[in-house]
Amino acid sequence: MRLVTVHYDALCAQTEALSVKTTVEEENKEHFVAFARVYSGVVRKGQKVFVLGPKYDPSLALRALPEGCSVADALPSIAHMACCTVDNLYLLMGRELEELNEVPSGNVLESE
Repeated sequence: MRLVTVHYDALCAQTEALSVKTTVEEENKEHFVAFARVYSGVVRKGQKVFVLGPKYDPSLALRALPEGCSVADALPSIAHMACCTVDNLYLLMGRELEELNEVPSGNVLESE
């Protein structure tokens, strides 16, 4: 039987260095992506779109939004609804992502 002597301080320092490096690498890899299906029209890069959260209540929005408003207007703050600009646009093709300038209706897209 062989005994191995390990210096506890050195082992802790190595473990800490590895965990810090891993955390920094993971922070750089994190992206927010949105998936959506285009039901009508075309979604283009640079276009402003409404993003609705799971708790969005359309009855509250209808009371708060002025009649005939669009994404170009200055809109009041509504819970669980945000107006965002589409930066990068990808068409989902099975397991592949194809970067495009626009995605037509009937397709599933991903945007960063």
